[in-house]
Amino acid sequence: MKIDRGKVALVHHWLLTMTGGERVCEAIYEIFEEKPDLFCLLADVRQLSPALKRAFISTSFIEKLPFARKHYRYFSPLFPLAVEQLDLFPYDLVISSDSSVVKGVLTRPDACHICYCHSPMRYAWNMSQEYLKDASGAKRLIIVLTMHYLAF
Repeated sequence: MKIDRGKVALVHHWLLTMTGGERVCEAIYEIFEEKPDLFCLLADVRQLSPALKRAFISTSFIEKLPFARKHYRYFSPLFPLAVEQLDLFPYDLVISSDSSVVKGVLTRPDACHICYCHSPMRYAWNMSQEYLKDASGAKRLIIVLTMHYLAF
């Protein structure tokens, strides 16, 4: 597949701070002369680097949920659905930068999707038993039903 100056999208799980994953996202963003559009579950532009503050950023419906920026992890069962709702069909190249659900973005069949996969989401990959040990009731049920789905 040849991509010749096509429309590019960069997708990252969330843009709330500038830690390791966000720095990788910024480095990918900076590679392109014509800057890609950024997509994420939710964002706090005030916390971003100067380069990412200038980006066009589109967020998911998670952004509109009450207390989402502060307690976003409570909404993790909704992350796969939110990622699938991002409108990436206009893009010829989609680069996902994440360790969990963002690699599940939906693209056109003829689009190229490159996933920069960070280290696995430790709380779902190998720590779910620890979370189960301390959980009961509805919280335990949510963990059992969603952790496997989120980790892969």
